[in-house]
Amino acid sequence: MKNIERYINFNVSLDRLIENVKEICKWERLSGTKAELEAFYYIEKKLKDIGLTTELILHDAYISLPISAKLLINGEEIHCHTASMAISTPEEGITGKLVYCESIEVISEEKCRHNIVMIGGTADFAKIYRAWKLGAKGIIGCTGDRIHEKIISNAWGSPSLYTKDLIPNIPYVSVNDKDAEIIRKAAAISSQAYMSTAVDTGWRKIPLLIAEVKAAKRTDKYVMFSGHVDSWYYGATDNGTANAVQIEVAKVAMEHKEHLKRNIKFVFYSGHSHGRYAGSAWHADHYWQDLHENCVINVNADIIGGVGATDLTRSIIMPEARDVAVDFIKTHAGADFNGGRCGRNGDQSYYIHGVTSAFSSFSKQPRPENPEDRLSQTRSGAFDFGWWWHTADDLLDKIEPEFFLRDAKIFTSFVMCFAISEVIPLNFHKTAIEIESLVDYWQKKADSKFDLSLPLAKACELVACCKKLYEAEPKDVNRFNTTIMKLGRILIPLNYTTGNIYENDTGIPLSPMPSLKLIDDLIKTPENGDEAKEIIVELVHKRNFVTNSLSEALEVVKNYFD
Repeated sequence: MKNIERYINFNVSLDRLIENVKEICKWERLSGTKAELEAFYYIEKKLKDIGLTTELILHDAYISLPISAKLLINGEEIHCHTASMAISTPEEGITGKLVYCESIEVISEEKCRHNIVMIGGTADFAKIYRAWKLGAKGIIGCTGDRIHEKIISNAWGSPSLYTKDLIPNIPYVSVNDKDAEIIRKAAAISSQAYMSTAVDTGWRKIPLLIAEVKAAKRTDKYVMFSGHVDSWYYGATDNGTANAVQIEVAKVAMEHKEHLKRNIKFVFYSGHSHGRYAGSAWHADHYWQDLHENCVINVNADIIGGVGATDLTRSIIMPEARDVAVDFIKTHAGADFNGGRCGRNGDQSYYIHGVTSAFSSFSKQPRPENPEDRLSQTRSGAFDFGWWWHTADDLLDKIEPEFFLRDAKIFTSFVMCFAISEVIPLNFHKTAIEIESLVDYWQKKADSKFDLSLPLAKACELVACCKKLYEAEPKDVNRFNTTIMKLGRILIPLNYTTGNIYENDTGIPLSPMPSLKLIDDLIKTPENGDEAKEIIVELVHKRNFVTNSLSEALEVVKNYFD
């Protein structure tokens, strides 16, 4: 990056970071509670004291707070937790035959109907949903060597008429590895299980805080720096440290506001942990036009500065923003950033607007070298974030000050770079290359069963056009910035959504370029049958979306040269 020194020497204070995270973590921040609102009031006051304009909104959201759970196997009590979006049992609890389903392939109606089902491996949504639909009475899952709080819904944000079925209507509890083995052995000898759960689920008001630093010259364009405030328990590394970094970047931005070419909006959510990203989803829906027209990039902060968090190579990022991240992570930490593909995780609610996304869960625990250790830790969901993740042990002692400051400096440099640079530092040539590779991937998968030759040809042409776009210094910066903003509005939904830009896709994991995912079903379906023909009808619709998106992107780039 040119002039990188301009973005690396801001005054980032560890003392201020520590002070703010200590204050934020005075409250247990369950979504929609009075204690959480107090944390929002504290953050708002700090931002106002710095000089930002703020807006605190209370909006409706569907939130689920676990209260209590009890599990008995043959009369012996097993330590357990229930989960967000599980249902409460009747007051007297439920009983049933205990069965064990090792994998999703063996989850059958015969095993599930009227029984309490222990699920093998990760008790993910797909397994829970299948067991529920096949008549299970209750479900037991394992979260690893410790019990980590979880949510079992795959409705993205608050449910609609069309997504409420993605919230399994079934009692659920989690156990640890040691007790899971006891339960598996008990299931093999026709044991009985008793389960009691209490979960407080329903619509309630949750806070959303928006604060803004305005550029010296009036503009509607802005960089967004977002993070959730709600937490499990006191949530020091998830997500108190991130909120403290947001406050610190706001202070730095105010000190350098005369250099800003774009505004910076700081967005603080609730409903991340207890509503499947209900806060960011609400913001995405209710500020759709503003985000679509004006947001340059969403920089999301989640999981920052933890003890042992030495791995800075894997946070998610879109290809057009990756080079900027590589430079700052190398400069501040000496690490070689690779980045991962953005998926259906974190508060990634802005793909539908065509907004570039950078980061989410950021600094991670190093992955175990031993494959067996890696496999066992993967099931817990905590191998990236520390054993304390989503537990009552996520306290201030889990923060490593050196890493906290390191991460804060990286985020400060990244946000300020996008706010100060004359030319928006997004390289959609990299995006076009990725999209071409994905169309080619799906064409090779489909082979002769479905034709993607036209969109593939357009993708190849777009790569060439984007290469030309980025080869020379822009003669008209405003026109160049307008062009790449338009490109993002087309290419990001193409790369990351199923095609509907007015509502988020569900939380179910999606393939790269997910509009073409049905090709996986087509190649497994007998040719010329009714099902294959029905799949092809839908794939033609999706091919039209892909082809037209690429045509529009080509037109945007070609118009720049006219």
